[in-house]
Amino acid sequence: MSDRDLIAEVSAYLGEQLARKRDHGALEPDTPLISSGRLSSVDVLGLVAFLEDELGVEIAAHEISADHMDTVRSVVALVAGRAGGGGGTP
Repeated sequence: MSDRDLIAEVSAYLGEQLARKRDHGALEPDTPLISSGRLSSVDVLGLVAFLEDELGVEIAAHEISADHMDTVRSVVALVAGRAGGGGGTP
């Protein structure tokens, strides 16, 4: 799956989650999500479950942090690194 496809998948998932919280702010690949408070720790665990279940990647406990998951782009980099693919730029 290309980085562009991963960005679309992760953005769609997060867009749905944010809409459920009545957060309709912009969601760009570099929009801060954890550091801005838009995603709670529970939301992040849901994102991890999505990544593992739907995209088939395993996320290590130490990777569940704003350092690795604060933006869609950082999540995609993590997934692409785990999947050994993605490679291109969006």
